Amino acid sequence: MDVQRLRFFLAVMDCHHFARAAESLGVSQPAVTQAISKLEKELDVSLFDRGRFGAVPTEFATTLAQRARLVIAELELAKSDMVAMKGAKSGRLSIGVGFSLVPRLAPNTLGEFIPRRPDIALRCEEGSTAQLSPKLLSGDLDLMLVSPPPSYVFHEDIKSIPLFDEVDQLTVREGHPLTLRDTVGLKDLREFPWIVAREMGLWRKYQQVFQDAGLTPPDTLFETTSVGVAINTLMKSDCVAVLGTEISSVYSSREELAILPIDDFTTQRRAYFCYLRRSPLSETSQSFLSILKKHCRKLYGSQTNMVLRD
Repeated sequence: MDVQRLRFFLAVMDCHHFARAAESLGVSQPAVTQAISKLEKELDVSLFDRGRFGAVPTEFATTLAQRARLVIAELELAKSDMVAMKGAKSGRLSIGVGFSLVPRLAPNTLGEFIPRRPDIALRCEEGSTAQLSPKLLSGDLDLMLVSPPPSYVFHEDIKSIPLFDEVDQLTVREGHPLTLRDTVGLKDLREFPWIVAREMGLWRKYQQVFQDAGLTPPDTLFETTSVGVAINTLMKSDCVAVLGTEISSVYSSREELAILPIDDFTTQRRAYFCYLRRSPLSETSQSFLSILKKHCRKLYGSQTNMVLRD
């Protein structure tokens, strides 16, 4: 199967239009049309329904796109490996980082990797495990550092290497009214707005804690998928949030956030280094993993999973 045809095909998938796809590729529209026609003939399927609304992908196109993105991503990784083997100065690495690993592990690792490997064009994307996993599977990401909810099950094509365990803890700003009380109960927590990330899958569990105690869960919620927004809002308001130790420990050490001694919302999660099973780690990825191991040992010591102690 011709790789250039696959690139043209993916451009049409992304643009939903032959002319715009051609423009993005810097080629003529007839060249794109011809490439798609040859691909359809080779596969004996129709990939797009052409009409007034542009190019609408068929179910065959959707399936092909998933595989085609992996093929292109693997070719790019192969090029990076060849470049590294020749000692040339170029390459790329795309990493997805879970929310709770943003404040400490990720920047510490990246902070050492970047000056060590100036030859690598590095891209980093933040998100939840559920948001990042499809991008790893599609080849849009090469690696993933995440700390999913305990119930999360990785796709069978994703290899997950345990890094360390972290704990979610109830967190407020330093000087919050709750920190001034002798005792704090569930009823007290209902007085204040909560910051939540529903896609993390834990809000339902927190609701159940209140319901089991015969209380109505807090109804004032602020939803966000941004760690930065959550932390800054927490520090400038009387909101309550459940944060992982990766986040809370950084800000509590600066006396900006305080951890409430309530175990009802404590959840233990495991952090993982992930990549595709069928895609061996490139030289660049191995270099990143080596630095990651170093910082895991430095930050977590005995908590570091045995896999990383070699």
